[in-house]
Amino acid sequence: MNKRKLLIAISGFIITSHSLFAHDHINLERGIPVMLEDAYPTAYMNREIQGYTRYERTSSNEDNFVVTPVLEYGFIRNGELELEVPTRFGEEKDQESGNLNFGGLYNFFYEGLYMPAPAIAAQVSVPTGANTSGTDTRLGFLLTKTLSRSTYFHRIHFNAYWHNNDKPESSERVNYYEFALGYQMRVNPNNQLLINILQQQQQKKDMEAATVIEVGIRHQWNPLWILAAGVGAGVSHDAPDMIATIGFQKAMNFFWDSP
Repeated sequence: MNKRKLLIAISGFIITSHSLFAHDHINLERGIPVMLEDAYPTAYMNREIQGYTRYERTSSNEDNFVVTPVLEYGFIRNGELELEVPTRFGEEKDQESGNLNFGGLYNFFYEGLYMPAPAIAAQVSVPTGANTSGTDTRLGFLLTKTLSRSTYFHRIHFNAYWHNNDKPESSERVNYYEFALGYQMRVNPNNQLLINILQQQQQKKDMEAATVIEVGIRHQWNPLWILAAGVGAGVSHDAPDMIATIGFQKAMNFFWDSP
């Protein structure tokens, strides 16, 4: 092979590699940077390392932080697996900090002209953390619908989650819910704007459901990296006064197997 053919082959490999390893920029992940998820999994055979740090100023003037590293793998077409290990700091540092959370998402079919894309999401929390017992579970139903195929690419998302507290204390609920309704818009080729209305029933029985409004930006720094930042504020009595989140996604471009 002469030098010209070798150069063409190497160039083609690099271009192909970047397309394989590149992120789907519009694909939303829970917590990066708002608590909203779309109905589409990561690409088949895609591997990502993700993470986000979430700060909350509670209604009782407490400061809490959660640092959550995540591994994600597109193990089948239309499906993904996730492993996350939330670590808590602040007033709630000893509550379920360090649990192993195993989850997954499966998309039934892509959206049509009028029908949204549906998916189910599930997570099992193994009690490996501090002061925790019982195997808690979360089951979700997700919908995503594109409203416009213009350059702004408007989309809406709906999330509904049911949480089960396996071994609750006397002051805790066994079952509680969570709903999210969000809007997504492409600001420019590298930035996505997110607006989310979140309502969560609190785990504590004596607390009202928390309603929070969140705003976030997802920025595609390069084909391998996505950076995200968001803020939020509670609009109900027991909701957090303030929320701030920063996060990232990084495609893992090693040990790659082509689909």
